[in-house]
Amino acid sequence: MTYKPIVRHSEPLPYDKWWFQIYTPKYFPASVSFVQFQDEDNYIVQKFMNDGAQSSIQSLTDWSKELGGGPGSSVKNHGEALPLRMMICWDSVIDKKSYQTTFDFTPDVRQLMREPYIGRRVKGHIFYRDIIFVGLAPGGAARAWLRGYDKNNGDNILVATGESVSGDNMTVCQDKTNYPDGYAEYSKRIKDFIKGKKYPYGEW
Repeated sequence: MTYKPIVRHSEPLPYDKWWFQIYTPKYFPASVSFVQFQDEDNYIVQKFMNDGAQSSIQSLTDWSKELGGGPGSSVKNHGEALPLRMMICWDSVIDKKSYQTTFDFTPDVRQLMREPYIGRRVKGHIFYRDIIFVGLAPGGAARAWLRGYDKNNGDNILVATGESVSGDNMTVCQDKTNYPDGYAEYSKRIKDFIKGKKYPYGEW
């Protein structure tokens, strides 16, 4: 088998690579089975062994305005050219179902990821919005943000809202699940948290 070399036509990034991190609310874990994105050079990148989803302990009934960590929080979740769109296959423990969620990123988002944040320097290091933070919540609610830094009062900037489908409406994510034998009962901490609350237990 011969492989064609990757040819880049997009504007080069001012940094080595971009990253993405996936988060869930503290009490509503999710399991990510597959991630795929199309970059601006129209290459399809697939992540079968991704970094999974992390719990955001600050996100109880809505998303923390400072959701996310630094590049060190990711190992495998990265790309060389900025994304046009991203698809995530994931299992919601609270919903006991699988979702296929798609994000579309506009040219304005990619431009924002190329702009330096000149208001902060550490030993000459220039900061960029080079990490996309993704939040996955009950009901298939999904959002994506970039760091605010000197914009949006420093709060994360919402750059995309995901469109989620499940069941027979899924295509790429059909049969991609980390729970082939079904879902277990909720843990006691989840039961205690949702007691007396109305689904989806927050504003996501």
